[in-house]
Amino acid sequence: GLYLVFGYGNTLASNIRALQARISAHSSIVAIAGDKRALRLTQAFARRKKHISVDACHLGDIAGSTWLQSGQLTGAFLDMSGASLPPSTAAWLRTVSSQTLKEVLVEHGERDDPLLWARLAYILAFERDRKKTELQTTLQAVAVVEAAIRELDDPAGPSAKLTIDALRAYLRSEDHELERALLGIFDRLRWNGRCIVSCPRRSLTAMVRRFTRSHEDCDPALVKDWPSWKLSALYPLLAQDLSTQPWCVAEGSI
Repeated sequence: GLYLVFGYGNTLASNIRALQARISAHSSIVAIAGDKRALRLTQAFARRKKHISVDACHLGDIAGSTWLQSGQLTGAFLDMSGASLPPSTAAWLRTVSSQTLKEVLVEHGERDDPLLWARLAYILAFERDRKKTELQTTLQAVAVVEAAIRELDDPAGPSAKLTIDALRAYLRSEDHELERALLGIFDRLRWNGRCIVSCPRRSLTAMVRRFTRSHEDCDPALVKDWPSWKLSALYPLLAQDLSTQPWCVAEGSI
């Protein structure tokens, strides 16, 4: 079979090792790195393993990898943990307004406290303006976030990690990119193939569930007496043209 594994940082190579222990020795693995560190570590790991092909691309573009054009996928594993801030973070933080910062943190922050995020956005913009000439690298951007958290000094949080997660989710368009990736994967996944997604953020988990609900099939015996409006509302897939999307999704367990 042909398996796809996507990941960031240190996680990609370790996930490949775990997958190898569970599949046939004759199976092939396409490992796609989401950042430079994952690419470097995975290339070193796969150098003497002829059944592992390594590529690198953005999450939403993984289905276009040339290594996936040779056949249908037996399974896929997308690990969203370990993602880092993109290289553009410092440039973005140097120019972004406090209002935009507030909107980003409120929308993507995994903390239901808009007032707290708004206060942090104001302080973050202030700390950024103090250190703008020093703001050239991602590490310096992280240092500005950490300084803003210390200045906020609120026992209710949020932590620097939550704040950085929110910025990363926005800058990487994680929810949208994951949906694009899933659409491409299911176009190449064989019948009864499996796709596993490891989601470290609530918004990603919610997006995967929305994707599943939007592409699941129904049990004809269960819905035979339902009105058409109810069918369309609860099973959007029924309105799709089977010639353009001949697959459906069912939520399963590992």
